[in-house]
Amino acid sequence: MPLICVPVTEKTAGAVKERMREAADWDCEAVEWRADAFEGIGDPSLVRDLLRRIIPLLSEKILIFTIRTSSDGGHLDMDRGDYFALCKAADECGCDMVDVEFNAGEDDVTAFIREKHSSRVIVSYHDFEKTPPEDEMRSLMRAMVRTGADAVKLAVMPRKEADADSLMDAVRRMHEEYADIPFIAMSMGETGRKSRYLCERFGSSLTFAAVGEGSAPGQLPLSVLRGKLLEVHAGKL
Repeated sequence: MPLICVPVTEKTAGAVKERMREAADWDCEAVEWRADAFEGIGDPSLVRDLLRRIIPLLSEKILIFTIRTSSDGGHLDMDRGDYFALCKAADECGCDMVDVEFNAGEDDVTAFIREKHSSRVIVSYHDFEKTPPEDEMRSLMRAMVRTGADAVKLAVMPRKEADADSLMDAVRRMHEEYADIPFIAMSMGETGRKSRYLCERFGSSLTFAAVGEGSAPGQLPLSVLRGKLLEVHAGKL
């Protein structure tokens, strides 16, 4: 079965820590700190300090560090140097995984991956406007694989239900080429919601759920998503 990840999007250090304490008991395998929502994101020392405090709280779960910029649907614009400096800080602090946007530049992403220490790297791409043609999605995922990514994430917006099917077909075919690379893929919004729980059928290794307010359109509540994943796994859905 695919893993479930729940994002944490609180603004203050105190709220982030409290949410992470709660997350230790959530029925999920991974927690994503969406650090772009953190009001202290501009101060690397605050980010490092908070990371050192929250990592021990989640010793039984995978912690993913993510800065989602506005070009990929996030909360801020950031200089590329500052962006990678914070990703490097997360790696040095011992985060299990660091999400790096492919839009940050293929060469810079590749260099970061080559220089990282202990973290695994998800290379991600988000399109909140459309679902590209299937051959373009496969070409994009191949480019992300070439960076040396430990996992590749693609999230797109469907305009019709067939777009969600197109995404799922693209990921199935990618597994034929790269059996050893985990792919994380989702079709966003209400129209693409089925892609969030049919993951096991098309090969997405991780899916996102919400506890409270979600971080992207179409995320299901954690308990609902867990139930649907179990139904799919049992062949009941």
